[in-house]
Amino acid sequence: MTDFALQGSEIPYSFGEAYRSQPGKASAAKRSGVMAGSLPNVLQSICQPQVSLAIWQRRLPLSIQQRMAALCVLMPRHEMTTLSPGAPTDPALDKVLRGFHGTPVDARDAWRTDLQLLIALARNLAPQALLRVHIETRACNPGQQFHVDHAALRLICTYRGQGTQWLPKTAFDRCASAGESNARIRDWSALQEIPSGAVAVMKGNRFPDQPGQGLLHRSPSASVAAPRVLAMVDIDFV
Repeated sequence: MTDFALQGSEIPYSFGEAYRSQPGKASAAKRSGVMAGSLPNVLQSICQPQVSLAIWQRRLPLSIQQRMAALCVLMPRHEMTTLSPGAPTDPALDKVLRGFHGTPVDARDAWRTDLQLLIALARNLAPQALLRVHIETRACNPGQQFHVDHAALRLICTYRGQGTQWLPKTAFDRCASAGESNARIRDWSALQEIPSGAVAVMKGNRFPDQPGQGLLHRSPSASVAAPRVLAMVDIDFV
């Protein structure tokens, strides 16, 4: 794994000022296995054994927020493609964005640029990893059980709607008998949410040499009146 190189002029130009306008350093406090900060290099802290979730607390550029708000979301949609190490991103993004052909060209181009950034961040974490890129819209999701992803790492960004919900390790009884995971929650007041627009990376159950460190999380409910639009990059080491 390598250090981040996405700084200064290497941030996509169209959104560079929005990202650079939020100075700061990663929080030194590690609460319940979580690191958060206002610079993208905070995501690298996910490599630390005690960290299950790292959050880059960015704000989406207003142009993307407005275009996502105008996107018509009437039904669930899931587009997925894979990227081998070193493979070009453009063909992959062409594939996953094809399902959004009704999106205005300028909105799709802005979204594409931001998705390129997410892929670059994932590759900085694991240059030799296989990536699975997902784009989802959800308009009738009643909410999921809490779970841990079947991947080494998952990078996620919610572009519209409520962000992913998660629980610290102390709020969930992993040793309880099998059954619905929500029934094993000890402390519902500990429920947290990744802010919409932020970029987060979480450990899954395939992260090497760190059993039991995967983040417990779920998708919140969604409806036609309050849909969700999100992108995910699953990272599996090869």
